[in-house]
Amino acid sequence: MDSGAHGESFNSPKDNLFITSLKKGGAKGEMVRVDFSDGSSFFMASKILLEEDLSPGDDLDEESIAGLKRRSRLYEAENKAISFLSRSLHSARTLRLKLIKRGFDPDIVDEILKRLMEQGHVDDRLFAEEWLRIRFMKHPEGRMALISGLRKRGVPREIVEWAVNSFFTPEMEEECARRFVERLRKRSSPSKEELSDKLYSRHFRARVIREILSG
Repeated sequence: MDSGAHGESFNSPKDNLFITSLKKGGAKGEMVRVDFSDGSSFFMASKILLEEDLSPGDDLDEESIAGLKRRSRLYEAENKAISFLSRSLHSARTLRLKLIKRGFDPDIVDEILKRLMEQGHVDDRLFAEEWLRIRFMKHPEGRMALISGLRKRGVPREIVEWAVNSFFTPEMEEECARRFVERLRKRSSPSKEELSDKLYSRHFRARVIREILSG
């Protein structure tokens, strides 16, 4: 690929850099180190190298090199995001923070998140529903605790309210509180006052607590 493939450049041909070597890297050879005539180098995704049909001796201007670097970082960020999503659902915010923590620039991350949301891979509504389902089964707690938990994970307020209102009906809250009380009673013999304190600590509503402990 030569500089003409990328349109006009402010650099003159003599300012272009020549590729001196291409060396595979990464655990599975998915990256290639591109070495240039000035001694500089950077890693590029093998996929992009093949798409551009690059080889030693090709000359590139500054704009072309910057474009290749950005495409490669986008490719890396998308692969890392998909890897995270393959393990568990993430809200857009938690996924963004993870990618930035891995060293990806915010503008790269934002572009990838936009793409993944358009493709349906990142969906705060689906995340909220799944998080509530798992929370209901494994960590019984009241409505306000669930709202707080989703907000801490970056789910927008309107989605949080929709998800909690849709999923956590009054009947489900009572069932959740009863299961929590049963779990506590299996471990020890707590008094009603102790049970009440435990239920309040999980943010169950006062009406629900009275109903559960009145039996």
